Amino acid sequence: MTHRKMSFSKGLLGLLIVVSIFDTFNTLDLDGISCKSLTSLLKIGVNDIYLPHEDECDQFYRCSSGGATLHPCGVGTVFSLKDKDCRDDVECVLLDEFLEEKDLYLDDFYDEEKKMRKVESLDLEGINCKALSKLLNIKINDLYLPHDSECDYFYRCGAGGAALQPCGIGTIFSYRNKDCRRPEETKCISLEAFLKKKNITLEDFYDPSF
Repeated sequence: MTHRKMSFSKGLLGLLIVVSIFDTFNTLDLDGISCKSLTSLLKIGVNDIYLPHEDECDQFYRCSSGGATLHPCGVGTVFSLKDKDCRDDVECVLLDEFLEEKDLYLDDFYDEEKKMRKVESLDLEGINCKALSKLLNIKINDLYLPHDSECDYFYRCGAGGAALQPCGIGTIFSYRNKDCRRPEETKCISLEAFLKKKNITLEDFYDPSF
């Protein structure tokens, strides 16, 4: 976990909120995952393809027509390949074990040299979705937040807490549509701009000790 500082302004007061807890997600470069190749290899539809993470039990990849996306699990859960979701009562299976079981190699569906992408993000355990739901008068499962600094990432709330989700390749998050669109179809909005528009502060729903 890295410690960095980011400032947020509130309206004309220019009130600064400093947050020092960030997570860094290390993952395969998503551009290198060929979902089309995996579809042929596994003989299943592209939307049914899930992959364990290479290092983290509480993250996984999911394929779609737009490409692979990285999905974190809710707090206290790990990815279940059998159930294709996150649970608190299963054993962790990482990518190496999955490949061995399927008699596959990374080169079979990974087009480029393995790269690492780092995304700095608010510590997910600090995002109190219940508090945010009350503030915005929106159901928890309908809550989406722009990322702090990356246009192609966003947070989504659920019963298990907040989850950091990346957009498909070549798309950015659209807060209005609650999904990812091509850059020419939507505007990138930062978390700072979102908070200012809603007249709320990060402290209203973020608690590093939560």
